Amino acid sequence: MIENSDIYRKFLDEFRKKENLTYERKLEIFEEMFVWSKYLGVFNKRDPLEGTEKNIRIAGILKKCLKICSSD
Repeated sequence: MIENSDIYRKFLDEFRKKENLTYERKLEIFEEMFVWSKYLGVFNKRDPLEGTEKNIRIAGILKKCLKICSSD
């Protein structure tokens, strides 16, 4: 998690100025990051949409509760 977004944004700006990456190189970096994220367990679900319906249902319930509470 990035705690200081200003420092991160400054780093990115400086990096972009220094590095003139081609599309192919950017794609290579992205693919390596994807491989590492899978290795670290970020994408460990077989079905990436698993649990989505449950989350949508919970969001709907919370929205209804908010409307009820705000109308009082």
